[in-house]
Amino acid sequence: MKKTGILFPISALPSAYGVGDFGKNAYQFIDKIAQARIKIWQILPLNPLGYGNSPYQPLSSHAGDELYLDLDTFIQNGLLKEEEVKKKYHKIYMLTTQKSENKNKNTIN
Repeated sequence: MKKTGILFPISALPSAYGVGDFGKNAYQFIDKIAQARIKIWQILPLNPLGYGNSPYQPLSSHAGDELYLDLDTFIQNGLLKEEEVKKKYHKIYMLTTQKSENKNKNTIN
């Protein structure tokens, strides 16, 4: 019996923090693929990156990368403060944006 599937990494889901996670967008994605009668969702490895930033050479095959934790759930449950998360995220966003702008300035078109 044939089944329909999709390969879509968790990190590719939309997120306010730059990398997809197991938050509400993951649940919405599952609902959408279920409506489309897609039975299999294949994801890429979820372990912390290893040598050469490769998910296929992990430092541990038993650990999950904390990158995929839903920060909004931690905020809602009082485990994190929204101001701290937003402040830290803003710093990361600004550093990434500055690097990208500098890279574009040094590129010959």
